[in-house]
Amino acid sequence: MTDDDSANARLSRRNLLSGGVTAAVGALVLPLSFDMQTGVTADELPQAGEPLSDAEIVELLKEEGEPDFAARATISNFWFQQPSSERPSPHWPSDDVSFDYRPLAGFAAAGTEFELSGETLKVLADRNAFDLGESPIILFGLRGCTVSSGKDYSSASSKHRVVTTRPDHLNMKCLIGVWNRSDDTLSLCRGSTVPNVDLMDAYVRGAVGCNMLPTGVHRYKVGPHRGNRQPGAFRQQQPLWVLRSPKSRSYAANDRSAIWDDLNGNLPFDNIHAAILNYRAKPPFFSSAGCQVIAGRYKNGVPIGAWANFRQDAGLVHPPVITHGSRGATSDDGRTFTYFLLTGDEASLITSRPDLEFRALRYGSSGPAVEALQEKLQMAPDNIDGNFLRATLGNYLSWQKDKGDAVTGIVTKSEAERLGFSL
Repeated sequence: MTDDDSANARLSRRNLLSGGVTAAVGALVLPLSFDMQTGVTADELPQAGEPLSDAEIVELLKEEGEPDFAARATISNFWFQQPSSERPSPHWPSDDVSFDYRPLAGFAAAGTEFELSGETLKVLADRNAFDLGESPIILFGLRGCTVSSGKDYSSASSKHRVVTTRPDHLNMKCLIGVWNRSDDTLSLCRGSTVPNVDLMDAYVRGAVGCNMLPTGVHRYKVGPHRGNRQPGAFRQQQPLWVLRSPKSRSYAANDRSAIWDDLNGNLPFDNIHAAILNYRAKPPFFSSAGCQVIAGRYKNGVPIGAWANFRQDAGLVHPPVITHGSRGATSDDGRTFTYFLLTGDEASLITSRPDLEFRALRYGSSGPAVEALQEKLQMAPDNIDGNFLRATLGNYLSWQKDKGDAVTGIVTKSEAERLGFSL
């Protein structure tokens, strides 16, 4: 059995759709229970205050992969342990076949420098029909974007110079920030919103589960990630469809093996937490099987680096106040946050292409346009509520597949017109 076949050998039936333009590979997905809320205690693995050994990194990566997929002791070695000449190369697909960038292909390009501000985020929310609620603190991510200075952390300011790029599953090439709407300032952290190559490669070999979180609005609550290892992280709250790549170390819309998995309504637990490994001089530089991760780590149980700044800017207590005898519970646990994820290109268009008003609907959008979408998709009356959540995403993915389109999950102007309504 080949490595590419081993993941499929461990698959079981569940609702899914092909991510490619052509036919699906079958109703096969990982048999996961997705209980990423659990994890090791502090004495099982050391806090990442000092450089970790390869053995410790292996244990961390095993722990980070989606659980209940395989006996992790069967993992022989991760991507970073393989001879460099033998490592399969990860890559980000070209814009015309990227789930994230296909709707924008021809409008934007990597390497565009622009000014990011609260006004930029307001326009982004409006053009994607995002209802961000009343909270003064909003968390956001820009996939494929970095600060021009290259810093891990940029403190709260009304404006920041940033530049668009493309992720590569090896380096952290995304921004995750805090938008304080009370004074309209942003603070920015270097991070990643895509899984890292070690866990993508392990997934192809059938050893762990791995996914990529689609863009949109996601809800989080403060709580531990991996028990005592990362107290005061942010835990995902709403089920959705996620992207999987069972045979490739890339996520491409023309890959016939790529799939959208609905997890039968379970959470993928793509949490927001510390990257842990960003201090290293060689890969891996972050640990994520789909989580949103921020430069930084813990030292003696205390967040340090950009991760510490991010938590404080979000209004969390620093250092975390740990509940006595708990597995990583803190005094901030249960606090709710809205996080929206888009691409750097979408943000750059607002300033670099003011003549182009790119609008879209996607997971987390809401309002009359979503209700019109649900009606055109002929969803059941009880599901026509104007909220683009798991059921609507699943119906729209099916519509795209039936039409022979790239199954992106993003409703653009042209797709809305084909469905018979307007954005």
